[in-house]
Formats: sequence, structure tokens, C-alpha cells
Amino acid sequence: MLGFRFAENMYGSYRRLLDDAEPRSFSFHVEAFSDDLIRTLRDGKVKATGYVEAEGMADRAAFEGVMVVEPMLRRRIHYSFDFEGDDGSSYRYAGHKTIRDRKSTRL
Repeated sequence: MLGFRFAENMYGSYRRLLDDAEPRSFSFHVEAFSDDLIRTLRDGKVKATGYVEAEGMADRAAFEGVMVVEPMLRRRIHYSFDFEGDDGSSYRYAGHKTIRDRKSTRL
């Protein structure tokens, strides 16, 4: 079967909802891949592996998750993954980005 893979680095910040008004650095580094291009063209789903760096939460936490890549129809990429923080607690990241420039839709 024909597949594909790509890598992406995302950088931003987060705030703890209960105790912190100050933003903290947050980044994740992901490699996304599909071993079935036809299926991915239908449902947009790709597997994702990588690591999270979240100031005060995770120094370099590995993750496995899913991305839904919809560059043409909805102009979005959805991310969803779980990771373990430095404190041993489980965390989930779920978010998306909107694709603004058609040049960035190349896979």
C-alpha cells in the first residue's frame, strides 16, 4: 500500500486553569504517518508519535495519538494525544490549527 509521513513542530503557551494566570511555554514535536493513503484521503486520520515539552508539567514526555488532516475541505488539522507529566499524572492535549495559506497544505 502507498502511504506517507511528515513531521511538524508546534510552539505556543498554556495556562493552568486552577492556579496559574501566567502563560507557560508549550510545544510538541510530532511525526505523522499513514500506511494507507486511500483511507487517509477518505477520513483524514493519521497516526502521530512525538514528544511534548510543557513548562512546569512535562520536560520531554513521549506520546502516541491521532491527527485528522483536513487541508482542503475544512482547512484544519486536529491533534489529540495523551502524555504523562513529570508528576506521573496523565494529561490529554486536544486542539486544532486552521490552515490559512494554501501553500501550507502540501503533505
